[in-house]
Amino acid sequence: MTRGPAPGPRCWPPAWWPWLGATACAEDLLSWREGLLVFRGTPLVEAAAEFNRYNAHKLMVDDPSIAAIPVGGSFRWSNTDAFVRVLEQGFGLRAVRDGDVTRLRAQ
Repeated sequence: MTRGPAPGPRCWPPAWWPWLGATACAEDLLSWREGLLVFRGTPLVEAAAEFNRYNAHKLMVDDPSIAAIPVGGSFRWSNTDAFVRVLEQGFGLRAVRDGDVTRLRAQ
């Protein structure tokens, strides 16, 4: 079951991306209104927490070795399956689905 949106995600320019200005940050902050979550070098554990704010089905980062993996891109907050597929295919992570929880682990 999907809940309606909560206030938008936090945004800050990553230290390695100094040209990301206030305008881009503001756009990212408001993207949740359009059904999107925008990540720019966001640690995986924080990206998962953002998805969890909007969905009854939770993403759990069970493996501390993957918690800090930087994630980038725009994702529909209502489509955790697409986000998990990107993690599996692009980062080689393993997703174990168990009821209302998907546990993310290294291969």
